[in-house]
Amino acid sequence: MLIPREYRYPIYYVGSAFTWDGMNSKIDHDSTGGDIMFKTDPGIHGALEHAQFMWENYFVHQKPRFTKEDKGSYLERNVQLIRHFVEFRGYETWCLLWFQHYTLNIHLSDEELLLSFEMFVRKKEPLQQNLDVPLKYRDPTIGTYCLMGAEDRWRWKGPCRCEYCRAQGVVRIDH
Repeated sequence: MLIPREYRYPIYYVGSAFTWDGMNSKIDHDSTGGDIMFKTDPGIHGALEHAQFMWENYFVHQKPRFTKEDKGSYLERNVQLIRHFVEFRGYETWCLLWFQHYTLNIHLSDEELLLSFEMFVRKKEPLQQNLDVPLKYRDPTIGTYCLMGAEDRWRWKGPCRCEYCRAQGVVRIDH
């Protein structure tokens, strides 16, 4: 088997800070965000534009999670954007979501994708191990990375090429 060529794409953390009517007065704001892989580098300005797009088209229409009573969407709660924030994470082959990773679909075979993901996980395992130790004992020279269970190969499900993934142009591996 040939080792697949590594295709690296720009990844940005994209987030938004906000408040809404009826929010717990003990905290001054809430926030949401996550890493996003782009096909080409949008730069900081482009990533901020993407944050605004996500805010307008998706987030404000969602219902807040972890609430006991249904009080409607954020839009119905008069959500107020405080600011967007972005951070360039670097170029990488896979991007983390909640207990899954994805990459852009460049038509690699399942075998090539699994090998690519294996190489990615092996590269990130020392950073995960560094995250697992108390802060005062961490090696500050290597950083940290949360694999969210991907280090346990038995958790892997995929690669997924479902209709949702195809529409987004990605391939996912759940874990």
